[in-house]
Amino acid sequence: MTQKTFDLIRTLDAAPASSITADDSERREALLHQILSSSTSVTPQRRRSGRVWASVGIGTMLVGAAAFGAVIVVPHLANNPASSSSVASGPLTPIQLASWTSKPASLAAGSPLADKAQSWCETNLGVANGAGGASTISNLDARGSVASMIYQRNGLLYYCLSGGDGTGAWEVVDQAPSSGSVADDSLLLDSAGSHGNGAAGLTYAVGFAGSAVKAVTFHESGLAPIDATVDGGRWTAWWPTPDASAHGGPSGTITISTTDGQTHTVAADSIYPN
Repeated sequence: MTQKTFDLIRTLDAAPASSITADDSERREALLHQILSSSTSVTPQRRRSGRVWASVGIGTMLVGAAAFGAVIVVPHLANNPASSSSVASGPLTPIQLASWTSKPASLAAGSPLADKAQSWCETNLGVANGAGGASTISNLDARGSVASMIYQRNGLLYYCLSGGDGTGAWEVVDQAPSSGSVADDSLLLDSAGSHGNGAAGLTYAVGFAGSAVKAVTFHESGLAPIDATVDGGRWTAWWPTPDASAHGGPSGTITISTTDGQTHTVAADSIYPN
């Protein structure tokens, strides 16, 4: 991998510039090497979350009616069709996933990436949301060239990822549970899943945070600690899983920081609903 290649990729990144950790830098180098050198297709094991997840590649069409219960098969990306000889396929491109950072960057509403990503979500959720109604955005962040957000309109909520270039994915999430359902210093998983294969594999997780929760960090095998975005009692995170390790949701440990300055670590299994 040459510096010239990194410079070319950097010019295509719509996200705001941010510093990365040494672990992130090493992971990017390894993933980009895999993208450019691999000649075999890798299909990860998947555990469906029982949720609706839909995705759109460049030049493909989203079936909006899927939001009402049909499971969408991840379509081929127009610029990276899946076949027996392809390296990867998924809702985001391998280059977008290679730009991923373990710490999300703050993304201001109205910034170029935020506007493009929100436009993608609005366009592809139009049928699911019905006509009219003002939208509300929360948990807005950027990991590399990909923005993520909780998008709400007409009383319906979705977790949406998009690079703002015609690629992206969304899934239905729930309204906040009743008061007292989540302990002040605890987390509750709402939805999680793994999608894509090869260098385009990714895992996401969305859930609720107790009133005293200030920060959430996931510890997953082979990755730098992943800081979630915590906003208004809800947390969101996603990360690449570019091999057969995709497993459907968090499986390591989670460090929870609270407003009183305390931290504690729990097993990821403990946040799954009973």
